[in-house]
Amino acid sequence: KHLTTTTTTTTEIQKNTQEDDLQERLEHVSAEVSANVQRNVETVRREGGKLAKVAQETTGLHTMDDLKRWAGEQMKLAILCMGEFMQGYRQGRDEEIQNMVQNKYFPDAEQDLQKIIAENNAKHNTGKDDTKDESSLDEKKNTSTKS
Repeated sequence: KHLTTTTTTTTEIQKNTQEDDLQERLEHVSAEVSANVQRNVETVRREGGKLAKVAQETTGLHTMDDLKRWAGEQMKLAILCMGEFMQGYRQGRDEEIQNMVQNKYFPDAEQDLQKIIAENNAKHNTGKDDTKDESSLDEKKNTSTKS
């Protein structure tokens, strides 16, 4: 009993030590993040004017009206692009439908279908039907489901 208690106590001590180490690491990382944020805010305050000026010179957007005008031009361009895309899409779609209607993909399909219909009509007209009686098929289904 004494050894078990000692082992448990040692395990508890190790667990507490690990929790303390983790807490210390979290506090250290938190302090670093806080310091980094403070440095970043100070840098933006100091250099923000320069960054804004560089951005204005690079983009040519100096005022809110310039930005609105540019955004409007981009919207017009997007509308034109979408219109051109849709025109091409409709043309391609219409060509595909025309090809299907003219049976360009499977030109022999119509002849094959007519041949199958003629063979079926001939079977039914002559009374030669290779299929089994429906009642015998029903009996097979019933016996297979009972098994």
